[in-house]
Amino acid sequence: MVENSVLGTFILPVAKALRLQGAEPLDLMERVGIDPGRSARPDWRIPSTQMNALMRASVAETENESFGLLAAEQLQPQVLHGLGLAWLASDTVYDGLRRLVRFGRLMSSGADLSLQEDGELVHFQLNGNPASVDSGYALHDYSVGMILRMCRLTQSVSRLVVHKIIERLPDGPPNQQRIAADMNVSHRTLQRKLKDEGASFADLLKDT
Repeated sequence: MVENSVLGTFILPVAKALRLQGAEPLDLMERVGIDPGRSARPDWRIPSTQMNALMRASVAETENESFGLLAAEQLQPQVLHGLGLAWLASDTVYDGLRRLVRFGRLMSSGADLSLQEDGELVHFQLNGNPASVDSGYALHDYSVGMILRMCRLTQSVSRLVVHKIIERLPDGPPNQQRIAADMNVSHRTLQRKLKDEGASFADLLKDT
């Protein structure tokens, strides 16, 4: 049986959350057998067992049982590679979730995702994988938290900025002042709103 794996960039929000809790992420990652130096490689993947071990160790190190949710709050779209940008470009949260269901196995090869419509409601299901029955609650929290974080970003200023950048790209990469003018806000206001969402114009432009 081929072992399931996740995107190597999944460690980036975890590292940020560890630092917020006063812990040293590099030492912890090396302790569970993860080489953080490989995070610069876009094709790098981590075995799900190691990711689970990292989340368990992070909970123990920080003594924070909700660490998985804290890590998810640090997520930026670029962690999900092209899927993150495609999600931000979605017209609605529902469209973003449909993209996630379609391409979810790129993020996690063991992902079993589905959407079920029930009248005016849409149920998103993140089903368990029999091959990873030992996965801890922190990893589950992290997974669900990342999905919630992306749903919120789909309705955010970051999403609108991505749309405006795409509109301007045929004329070359736009600067922040141009995008702020397109959104009818000041440069400083746009900068502040992006900061409140944990994003930056430079990162969104680079990803786009």
